[in-house]
Amino acid sequence: MTGVASRTASNLGRTRELVSIETTRLGDRQAQIKVRGNLDVSTAAALWAVLQSHLAAGRRFLRLDLSALSFLDTAAVAAIVEVHHEALYRRGTLVLVGVNERVARVLALTGVGETLFVAGPRSDADFAPAIPVENEGQAALPGSWPTSPTPSG
Repeated sequence: MTGVASRTASNLGRTRELVSIETTRLGDRQAQIKVRGNLDVSTAAALWAVLQSHLAAGRRFLRLDLSALSFLDTAAVAAIVEVHHEALYRRGTLVLVGVNERVARVLALTGVGETLFVAGPRSDADFAPAIPVENEGQAALPGSWPTSPTPSG
């Protein structure tokens, strides 16, 4: 759930990282998750599992940082949409941040660009203080993330 989940592939003795999924900020009701690498049919389940574990732990407000994403396919989009619906069911949100032109194009081509919450460019200063992942057992600091993002469109 917290920390880093990675998946690697071996090609002729060389190992390359397919995806890294890291919880970079953590609070009682929110989490920020950063994805690096490729999200495809072989790695989408790992992302889904991390996001679902945050929802199961009561973190209803999730930010998914895709700024370091190299590739996204429809299996990954389906996993993101499923978690989006689950977050809404739990009266929370899944907000995509750091969406580059390639990812935005895939979202548009799959028809979910208007369904998902996609935030514009943001800086780290936009995030309220939260528990660093290393101090997960301590109480959250005051403050909360915005809970009503505007859908892109």
